Amino acid sequence: DLKDINKGEIGKVTDVDDSTINTLFVVDHKGTEVLIPAQEDFIVDMNRKTKVITMHLPEGLLEL
Repeated sequence: DLKDINKGEIGKVTDVDDSTINTLFVVDHKGTEVLIPAQEDFIVDMNRKTKVITMHLPEGLLEL
């Protein structure tokens, strides 16, 4: 699962796209596939036990 520190639950990570120079998390966000940059600057925590990635996403990223 992927969470944002401000918006809470974003969705389930269904894939990781590393075919381009920027690695992207492919996330099912309310039935819509969204691409989230997997940049270290955005990642706050990766809990392997609970399988939750917590990020601080830039404002407006999910509206794109």
